[in-house]
Amino acid sequence: MPRELIIGYDGSENGEDALSLGAALAECLAATPLVATVIPYRDHLLASEELEAALQEDSDRILAAARARLAGFDVQTRAILDDSPSHALHQLGR
Repeated sequence: MPRELIIGYDGSENGEDALSLGAALAECLAATPLVATVIPYRDHLLASEELEAALQEDSDRILAAARARLAGFDVQTRAILDDSPSHALHQLGR
């Protein structure tokens, strides 16, 4: 089973640092980068169809930038709705 390395990325300057570190680690470990972006939400404010559209709209730009930065890798991406990025990334790693 191939290894995956989860990289949290939000498009910020710190997120760029995470991509750089993640790329170096993925190369050293021969792992596939899994870039995840966590979109905060309030489920009571949007219907499920609106929520899916908002997730897609918010995450497409961020994840496209991550794929471009990690062009030499077979990058997997995931957009997650959650109020807590740390919780979402922890759950993804389980």
